[in-house]
Amino acid sequence: MKDALARIPKEAEVKIPETLSFFRGKGCEECHHLGYHGRIGVFEVFSVDDGIEKLIYQQVSTVDLKQAAIAQGMMTMQQDGVLKALAGITDLSEVWRVTEE
Repeated sequence: MKDALARIPKEAEVKIPETLSFFRGKGCEECHHLGYHGRIGVFEVFSVDDGIEKLIYQQVSTVDLKQAAIAQGMMTMQQDGVLKALAGITDLSEVWRVTEE
């Protein structure tokens, strides 16, 4: 988790709290004792600039494309999920489950 937060690019302009507090859902009748209710996405979005476009035309691997996007400032799904866990929207076990990084 700390590694995921440390790798968030400065270009993402995300403020990470100094004190990290995470939550875990207890579950209730409404959520069938799962601890989750509803859905929210974790996202990985990047801009296609000239450099990224060139890589796409060169048909580079998805690993290389992702590395270039991260270098450009993209935040990964895992990082987005950890930030949502910090905000109390989800918990870390669910972030790890859905991102599989």
